Amino acid sequence: MPNVLNTLDQWLSHISQSHPKEIELGLDRVKSVYQKMSFEARPRKIVVVAGTNGKGSTIALSQAGLASQGLRCGTYTSPHISKYNERVQLLGVDASDHQLVEAFQYIDEVRGDTPLTYFEFGTLAALYVLFNADLDVVLLEIGLGGRLDAVNIVDADISVITSIDIDHIDWLGDDIQQIGREKAGILRKGQPFLAGENLPQSVFECAEKLACQTLVCHEDFYIDDDLVSVAQKDLSRFKFQGFPKLNLPDNNILLAYQLIALLLDGRSLDADSVYRSMCNVKLSGRLEQSSQVKGLYFDVGHNPHAARFLKSFLLKEGEGKDKIEVVFSALADKDVRGVVAELSESVDRWLIAPLNVDRAMSIAELQSVLSEVSDKVLSFETIDQALAFSLEQKEKEISAMTTGKESLVLVFGSFFTVEAAKKFMDSYE
Repeated sequence: MPNVLNTLDQWLSHISQSHPKEIELGLDRVKSVYQKMSFEARPRKIVVVAGTNGKGSTIALSQAGLASQGLRCGTYTSPHISKYNERVQLLGVDASDHQLVEAFQYIDEVRGDTPLTYFEFGTLAALYVLFNADLDVVLLEIGLGGRLDAVNIVDADISVITSIDIDHIDWLGDDIQQIGREKAGILRKGQPFLAGENLPQSVFECAEKLACQTLVCHEDFYIDDDLVSVAQKDLSRFKFQGFPKLNLPDNNILLAYQLIALLLDGRSLDADSVYRSMCNVKLSGRLEQSSQVKGLYFDVGHNPHAARFLKSFLLKEGEGKDKIEVVFSALADKDVRGVVAELSESVDRWLIAPLNVDRAMSIAELQSVLSEVSDKVLSFETIDQALAFSLEQKEKEISAMTTGKESLVLVFGSFFTVEAAKKFMDSYE
């Protein structure tokens, strides 16, 4: 290790080189380090959230609702969009550089000669920060899969699986039942399990073997007129008034409501403040509307399951628009053809560019995939150039106002795509 590592950037560079592989699934190494760690103030409850999509939004909604009831919450999510600190939050605020540097120093000392991947190092550092903060609830997001993900070294008091679809084929395969078994690896014997909609049967088989208290979206917790009916630990019912109007799947909102009800079981619950807190949740990169340009949205969706939800959004929001334009790029290991196919009939023009990361799909590959579904594809060298072109056209459109309709612009395809676009917007005037 270099003699002096004082800044967060130095530590992030260091941990990115501490293991020869970016991803190496398995718990032996990370668990051996975790068992050497000491914590001064473990949280009262731990929630682990897995799923193909919807993990981050479910956690954010749950955190907001719990905080509205006076609970001290911490979260660990990944990846980040603008800065690493976003991954670890205490009481809704990003961890400071100092807190993360202190955590990385501690993990580096404790691990000895044990090699850790970037994600494993980051996960252990997050646990160090969160488990020494005297929190009521910690919500942890699984990075990839479930059973062999580093987060799964922690035993959850409540497990949540938001959704399951085909993604990360190189690691999880393309058998939906096997993917279900992998994600069900986060379940713990006899503990509550919240199941999102349309999960494969293999998940419920695992839950049954472990005698989990399983609650299923749209069956055990559901929308009832303008009420949200949820189950409490004793299976009695509680009803929340109001359903937040957010650009998020109902599934994620319902899971958050049900999770809040379980965690607050036995406490006095102010349902209205939970509802209002959810309504105020702003999620970076989840159909996030630009504050600078009307009709510009950012979304980190990167698989067919996410694209299906984006399609429903475009059908609703695109009605009455002059056209729908997409600024798009993706990683080479994603099902880009499947993503594009979902949106092919909803998009009028595609603006594509390669990402500046090792796993990026090349511009030639992007052109090949897009040419199968559209003859209106423009290629650029960077996301900056693609977005600049789109916004320039949008400005001309507004100036001319020949149709009286503006276009809708969606930037999506990867966390990296949104990161690049938002950096560009930081200097946009």
